Amino acid sequence: MPLSYKATIGLEIHAELKTKSKMFCGCKNDPEEKRPNVNICPICMAHPGALPVINKEAFKNVIKVGMAVGGKIADFTEFDRKNYFYPDIPKGYQISQYKYPIVSGGSINGVEITRVHLEEDTARSTHPVRGRPREASATATSGRPASNGAGDKGDPASPEASQGGYSL
Repeated sequence: MPLSYKATIGLEIHAELKTKSKMFCGCKNDPEEKRPNVNICPICMAHPGALPVINKEAFKNVIKVGMAVGGKIADFTEFDRKNYFYPDIPKGYQISQYKYPIVSGGSINGVEITRVHLEEDTARSTHPVRGRPREASATATSGRPASNGAGDKGDPASPEASQGGYSL
């Protein structure tokens, strides 16, 4: 008896938000900064007792996106800590949204959107390129506001649609 499969294609789109400060602190948001480890503070580095504060400009921008795509704007949202060890995030975790995103649903040109949420972007890792010295992870670039949108052609409420990746 042949098995029947239904393909569900999901995309996750990342957009860096152009704000003056980073996502959870007042440090300058400068993605063009070439020097590592500048524009940082105890919040960026997750020092004990340093508490993050959300970037209101980034939050408002995601609400504008939600309205533009006809999504449902949440009356409750929360942020989660995504723990992992990787050189692009020296503090060991990323603050992101998963269960309660700011925007649910909507569409762009007939492509259904599952969610639009906010998270802090990770740092930039650079690697050697023929004759140039290796640069370590540039913590100066971590913490930038980033908005992720995800969608698929299937039913966004279906269990299959919610199993594609962290941001879906």
